[in-house]
Amino acid sequence: MYSLTLPYLVLYFAYLPSRFLQGFNKIGDYSYGIYLYAFPIQRLTEHLGLATSPITWFLWSFHLLSL
Repeated sequence: MYSLTLPYLVLYFAYLPSRFLQGFNKIGDYSYGIYLYAFPIQRLTEHLGLATSPITWFLWSFHLLSL
């Protein structure tokens, strides 16, 4: 059941018109910066003991990128 509903939900949210998502990239595209800086930030936060899961790595990478 999960493998049938996940693609549907992903496509539903991808095409959902939302003011938050439309204004997200108003000042620039974050995807390349997250891709470029994610690995060093993930290793640093793991070394310092600040993050141990993929979600916390993403949040640290996004937060430090947006400074």
